[in-house]
Order: sequence, then C-alpha cells, then structure tokens
Amino acid sequence: MKNLKSFSKSKKAVTLIEILIAFIILSVAAIGASGIISQGHKATGQDSRRGEALQILVDTMNYLSSLKFDTLNSNIGSINRPFNGVKFGNEVAVGKNKYNIIADLQMVSVTIKDLKELDFTKEHFRIGEQTPVDYDSSKPETWFFKDRSNETLSNKIIKIKVSVTPTKIKEKANLNERTYEAITFVCKMD
Repeated sequence: MKNLKSFSKSKKAVTLIEILIAFIILSVAAIGASGIISQGHKATGQDSRRGEALQILVDTMNYLSSLKFDTLNSNIGSINRPFNGVKFGNEVAVGKNKYNIIADLQMVSVTIKDLKELDFTKEHFRIGEQTPVDYDSSKPETWFFKDRSNETLSNKIIKIKVSVTPTKIKEKANLNERTYEAITFVCKMD
C-alpha cells in the first residue's frame, strides 16, 4: 500500500487553467491563419476574374475582326447591347462573374504615303518587246505597280476598340478592378 500512495502523489495533473491558456493560444493562432487564408482566397478570385476578362477580350476581338467589313460598317458607333450573338453591355454574366463589355467601331481616314499596288493587267511590255509580260510572283522583272501615292483611304478602314472590366462584387467593393482594352483595324480591300 505504501507504494500505491507514493505513486499517486508523484503523478502530475493538468489543471483547468492550463487547458484554458492553451485553448486561448490555439484560438489566436487559428484566427491569424484564417485571415491569411481569407486574403489569399480574395486574391485568387480577383486573379481569376482578371484572367477571364483577358480571355473575353481576346475572344471578342477575334470575333469582331472576323466579321465582314460591311457588317461592321453598318454598326458604326458604340456597341453595348447583344450584337450578332455576342453579349455586350454592362453586367454581362460570364459563368459566376459579371463584366462590362463595350465595343466601339469608328470609321477612320488614313493617308498612306508612297502606296504601291501590284498591277496584274497584261498591258505591260518589256522595253523593246511587243509581247506583254505575264505576272510571275517568283520573277521581280514581271512586277508592275500602280502609283497610288498620297491616296486617302476614307470609308475603307474601321477602328475596333473593345474594353472589358470585371464588375465589383458587392461584398468586395474595395477591390480595384482593371479595365482591359485592345484596338485593331479592319480594312476594306477592293
């Protein structure tokens, strides 16, 4: 019996105060870790929207560039409504996110200095010969050009500008969303 009493006296127990202090330390560490995880989640969501906005921009520019000149010409101005099956405007839903997608079509006049155009008519003769020269792309001596110096190409070039902006999410209104823009030109070749 003597051994049993000495054994129970030498055993150390954990008190309730020690458990509470350990719990408080663990809680403070967990709150800090959850804050870091929350900030990382916000940044990942914002990066995802930015990447999606860039993809929308590229797809929209490729689509508008592929349209016929006359189709674009008949829609000169700002496009902020559905156009040929593509969604434009404010608060356009793409997946779980919303974007402002605006296109602007503008006719521009361009003067090209020293513009030369290949002339494919058979009215060209080599000096001293009576037979016309047939055009051959591999032989520069068969290349003849029409002189179109200082010709102004009006009503033949359309400037396409597209902008895409992720809209701010209400609960994350403090995020700074960027606007992504691209410009290209479509020329009527006739």
